[in-house]
Amino acid sequence: MILNPLVLPPQPFLWLYVLLLGASWLLSHYAGRRLRPDGVRRTVSDPDSLAMLNGGVARLADTAVARLMAAGVLVADKGGRFWRTDRGAALLASPVDRAMVALPATAQWRQLCKVAKAGAAGVHRQLQRDGLMIDDDMLRQMRLVQVLPFVALLMLGTARLLRGIMLDHPVGYLMVLMIVTVVIGVSRLSVDRRTRAGMAVVGEARDACHRLRLAPTQQEMALAVALFGTGVLAGSAYEALHRLRAGGSDGVGSSSSDGSGCGSGGCGGCGG
Repeated sequence: MILNPLVLPPQPFLWLYVLLLGASWLLSHYAGRRLRPDGVRRTVSDPDSLAMLNGGVARLADTAVARLMAAGVLVADKGGRFWRTDRGAALLASPVDRAMVALPATAQWRQLCKVAKAGAAGVHRQLQRDGLMIDDDMLRQMRLVQVLPFVALLMLGTARLLRGIMLDHPVGYLMVLMIVTVVIGVSRLSVDRRTRAGMAVVGEARDACHRLRLAPTQQEMALAVALFGTGVLAGSAYEALHRLRAGGSDGVGSSSSDGSGCGSGGCGGCGG
């Protein structure tokens, strides 16, 4: 005989719901891992690409601004404003850098981040073509598969909720569990967009360039920030950027500065 969960008394059904919620969480994570594409293993040394793989648009903005400050093109003041000096601007190779120096002579972080967001689209498309980031179709599929177990559980919970209301059973705890289910389900819509190869690229670059976490040279600032965040700027001539980002200015969260990071012989080959 097949047991109908809808006819269970309130308390046993709540225990069943809790068990199913845990099972849904496990199934969602397992399905997400199974669906993640392998991608294509390759060497990556471009700081912008590594920044996108390691922290998305916010890390790309940090990297571009650090590079411009190291080149003397941008100077930050204590008020969080960035001043353009035009020093060496004609030699900039990155489209994001060129777009930033095209802004007015004085720019706020919000403006620089907006420019970085526009430039990130091109970097993202290239990473997709290189097999380091998930394409849009697979992204939608992963989101759907990861959230489906919670949708199914909510359907069961809704049916039991309606039955409980009709039979005048207590439904308060069930409603709380269903709200928890919605919150967890919505969180599973967030997908790490890297392929397995993209994740490996970042890990290998951080391992190869561990020295940059503590002692980056001026020429290595962009790569150091791309891999380890603005924390590498603390105590340097560019600490103003780290202080600004550590405060999460303009609603853009600060960059992570944790992690391992090239041997003492230099970092010319690190990045993949």
